[in-house]
Amino acid sequence: MVELEEAQSNYGRLRLFTGGKWVDSQSAHGQPVVNPAKAETIAEVPFATRGEIDKAIESAQSAFERWSRLPVTTRAGYVFRLKQKLDEYFEDVSKIMTQNHGFERHGRSPAKHI
Repeated sequence: MVELEEAQSNYGRLRLFTGGKWVDSQSAHGQPVVNPAKAETIAEVPFATRGEIDKAIESAQSAFERWSRLPVTTRAGYVFRLKQKLDEYFEDVSKIMTQNHGFERHGRSPAKHI
């Protein structure tokens, strides 16, 4: 069997997604993400500061207010577009999730259920 390569061996320090954009955390603290199959660090998740958390909560509340005013058909369109993107990047997402959980994939994709 041919083993599929990992998407990346190390993703470095991850960024926070706040207010519709990716930002670097100002925190000096973080948590390593370890691939349990290899006992190797594959990323670091920053511990957001209190200010970053407050900003994320405010942004999420504002986004929810806007989202809840959209017609259901518009919201369904966004969800369908998300599904299309997941299908488009299925192999990459599959590799990353498999790596994160410490499994190895051997030449075949898991079944799609969506």
